[in-house]
Amino acid sequence: MEKKFTGFTLVEVLVIMFIISTLSTVLVVNWRKNEKRYQLQRSAQIIVQNFRKAQNMSLAGKNLCDQTSPSCVPPSYGFFFSKTDLTSYVIFSDKNGNNKYGGGESVEAVETIYLELGIEFLLSADLDVVFSVPDGFVMINAKPLTTEASLLIKRSGTTCPSLNCKTIIIKKSGQITIQ
Repeated sequence: MEKKFTGFTLVEVLVIMFIISTLSTVLVVNWRKNEKRYQLQRSAQIIVQNFRKAQNMSLAGKNLCDQTSPSCVPPSYGFFFSKTDLTSYVIFSDKNGNNKYGGGESVEAVETIYLELGIEFLLSADLDVVFSVPDGFVMINAKPLTTEASLLIKRSGTTCPSLNCKTIIIKKSGQITIQ
């Protein structure tokens, strides 16, 4: 009677270990590359969510003071992107209705938001995007005839256009898209 041995030989185990290690290496390398793309996409989504937050504040006529004083509802809420500070932006309430971020008493910063590390804006000029209360119409750089604004975000140290860039389009109708 012959004995049959079952199991794997040393060569078979080594081949399987080589295949698993090769696949693991490929997955880790691709994961790091895609993680940076996802970070850019996540940052773009957060900016769009904040646009919608300010838009909702304007549609609701959000009161900045106590609920008994209607004079504390500003004429508009907006965003200010500075060409000198490429890593943050400000959500503000425009108390004097000039549709611009000007600092001082006419503007109250509701929130300053910082981008994730490694993400920045690409701006050629300051950008104000303002949603009027109570209809939510959009005013771009205090110009009523401007139909849309584009905001470019990118990974730091990269050039655009590439996979390392996203464009956020804000239309005068209030539609916000990411390309």
